[in-house]
Amino acid sequence: MRVAPLDELFAMATRQPSGNRPANLNTFRTQAAAVSGLQFPLLEDAAPVADRIVRERIQPFGRSVVVDPNAPRIERTGKQVYDEVCAGCHASGALDAPRFENAGEWSRRIAQGYDTLLTHALKGLNKMPARGGDPDLSDLEVARAMVHMTNAAGARFEAALKKEPEPTVAQLERGKLVYAENCAYCHDTGVTGAQKLDDAAAWRPLLQAGKAYLYHAAINGSFGGPAKGGNDKLSDADTRMAVDYMVDRARAAAEAAGFASGRGAGTGGSATRGSMARNSNRSSRKRLLLYIWPKFSSRVRIRPCPGLNAP
Repeated sequence: MRVAPLDELFAMATRQPSGNRPANLNTFRTQAAAVSGLQFPLLEDAAPVADRIVRERIQPFGRSVVVDPNAPRIERTGKQVYDEVCAGCHASGALDAPRFENAGEWSRRIAQGYDTLLTHALKGLNKMPARGGDPDLSDLEVARAMVHMTNAAGARFEAALKKEPEPTVAQLERGKLVYAENCAYCHDTGVTGAQKLDDAAAWRPLLQAGKAYLYHAAINGSFGGPAKGGNDKLSDADTRMAVDYMVDRARAAAEAAGFASGRGAGTGGSATRGSMARNSNRSSRKRLLLYIWPKFSSRVRIRPCPGLNAP
């Protein structure tokens, strides 16, 4: 004799007159258990389960987050950064990451020293992306997360950042002269997307980047501007002094506006590359025209266009 499964019996029961028909499979299981004395596990209601499955299947891969760039930044602790950013690899050992609290896997790395480990965390190494893949992390937050992990494996580090050396008065004077001769045309007016020295909001992410990053950008060209302000004969030392002068002026503007001045290597927060890119996201043709025009216009006679001033 074949024993029909309970679900098949339920299908048969649902074809009975409405007065004897069970409302759902769980009701039928309860009734069958009462008659037979056996226990039948109840099932989740099919409708909510199906709805949940569909929602999980169609959920987006990412989520949009609206952030106020002018909101005061609160630096996260090392544990918070680890939990939110680093644990994805360091908890399981994914991508060959040393696992949290695993002294054997961390010992060789800890022996390299604090500065080396911080550099690796900031710039990335092997399969590990820079800043753990979160460009919004400040240098200090990265340092705290690194210290949180290494100390859990036996190190005795303290999260600290090297303070940038302050330029002398003579260096600032030299930087002012270099700025006037090579940088002022764009940075005084803001053409080509250059950050005006008194624009605290535009300079805020750059100050947070630190001077090492700004030196590199000025010497090699970045943010839509040419290398060394377009003067190939300008020395790297003079370029750095021009940066020192601009940073000094920009810090004064930022402090007057109530922003963190960004002194030190990133103590004020992160230099989000996306924020910097907004200033350089201009048409390359427009940048080239505005850069060449001052040099070109001094060698040609400009004739007025008829009707240009007509109402």
